[in-house]
Amino acid sequence: MTEKRHIPKKRGLRATRSGQGLVEYALTVLLVLGLFSIMNYRIMKGIGVLWKTLAAEIASACPDCTRPSQLQQ
Repeated sequence: MTEKRHIPKKRGLRATRSGQGLVEYALTVLLVLGLFSIMNYRIMKGIGVLWKTLAAEIASACPDCTRPSQLQQ
């Protein structure tokens, strides 16, 4: 009696990497968005401090004037 053994078919390289491109694209987009948001936060925070300092200097130009409470440092 001859025994037939089940030999699993080898999956091709293309079949095993079917979703790899999509995953790489999604991770790249997330990485770029994350870097952009960190840079945007840092830049806007620095600009805010600069504008607040400039506004405090300009708003208190006269010696008898008091600074607005929002500009107190």
